[in-house]
Amino acid sequence: MNIAVAFTTLAEGSGISEVVVAHANQLHKYDDVNVSILTLSSSHKHLNNRIPIIIPLDIPRGSNYLFNKQVMKPIANIFFKRAIEIIRPDIINVHYPPLDDFVINNREKFGYKVVYYYHNITDPDMYAGYERERRILENKRMIKNVSKADKVITNSGFTRNYLLSKFSINSTVITPGIDFQVFRKKERKLNLRHPALLYVGRIVKHKGVDLLLNAFELVLGKIPKAHLYIIGKFDNDDYSKLVKQRAKEIGNIYLLGHLPVEDVIAYYKSADLFTCASIYEGFGMPFMEAQASGLPCVGFNTASIPEVVIDNETGILVKTKDTKTFSEAVIELLSNSRKREQFSKNGIENARNYDWAKIVKKLYEEYNKLNAK
Repeated sequence: MNIAVAFTTLAEGSGISEVVVAHANQLHKYDDVNVSILTLSSSHKHLNNRIPIIIPLDIPRGSNYLFNKQVMKPIANIFFKRAIEIIRPDIINVHYPPLDDFVINNREKFGYKVVYYYHNITDPDMYAGYERERRILENKRMIKNVSKADKVITNSGFTRNYLLSKFSINSTVITPGIDFQVFRKKERKLNLRHPALLYVGRIVKHKGVDLLLNAFELVLGKIPKAHLYIIGKFDNDDYSKLVKQRAKEIGNIYLLGHLPVEDVIAYYKSADLFTCASIYEGFGMPFMEAQASGLPCVGFNTASIPEVVIDNETGILVKTKDTKTFSEAVIELLSNSRKREQFSKNGIENARNYDWAKIVKKLYEEYNKLNAK
C-alpha cells in the first residue's frame, strides 16, 4: 500500500508538522506500507531519513506563492502532477491547504483515494478584521474539500461534532499522540524557581495567555513566591505586545520564546503544574505532554480540553474565562502535595493511551479498510 502524507511545510515545533512526521515515522514500520511525504518545504529533523520527501517545486520562496495564488494554479498543478507520478499513491492523507486543492482535483486522473485529516480552525469570531476574514475563507475552502474526501478523520470528539452539526460531515476520531517513552525518560532537572507553573503553546489570542497572566496575578496575592514560565513563539503583533507588557507589570514571569523539543521536555519535568487558559483547542497537545511528564493540569472546561484532561483526576478544569476560580485551582494544587502526586500518577496512565504507536495503528487500520473498497 503506497501512502503519501501531504502537508505544506514541515517545520520543527508546528503542531500539524509533528502529527505528520509521527504518522509517517510509525507507518514506515509496517512491512506492507510504503510511505512518502508530499510537501513544499521540509526542515524537520525528526523525520526518518529513509522516508522519501517529494517537493513538487523546489523553490522555497516561490512554491507557496505558486500553490496559493489562483492565477498561478495551472502552473503549480503541472508540478504537482509530476510529484504524483513519482509517488503513485493508493491513498493520499492531506492535512491542510493549499495542497488539499491539488490532492482533491487530481484524484480521478491518478486513481488514488483521499483521506482528509481535519484539524479544526479556531472560531473566527474570536478575531477581528483581516484575521477574522482570513479564517472564515480558509475554513470555507477546507470544508469544501473535506466534503469531497473518501474518508475524513478528526482530532477530537469536539471537532467531529463541529463537522457533523454544522456541515453534516461524518468523520472518525483519531487523536494526535505523543512519543510516550520520550516523556518518561529520566531527563535533566532544571533549576527553576518553585513553585513553578508552566505554559507551553503559541502566544495567540485564543490560547488565553492574557487570561493566564490575570489568574497568575491572583495566585501571587496568596503565594508570592510562585513563578510562571511561558514557552512559545511571540509574533510581532498587538497581542504579543500586550502579553509582554502585562508580564513585566506582574513580575515573576519568564518569557522563554520558542525552544527545542528537548528543552521543552526538561521544563515539563522540572515544573510543579501545567497551566493553560486556552479557550479553544482542537485537541490540546500540551495538556497531554504535561500529563505524560507527570504534571497536573489546570485549564478551562471548554472545546476539546475535557477529552484530554480528566477533571479532578489528572487536573482541575474550571468555567471558561473565570480567572478567579482558575487561580483558586492553582492555589489548591500548589497547597496539596498529596493531590498533586495522585494527579501526576493518573496523568501518566492517561497519557499512556496516546502513545503514537497505538494511535497510528488505528490510522493504519482505517487506510486498510479504505484501500480494500
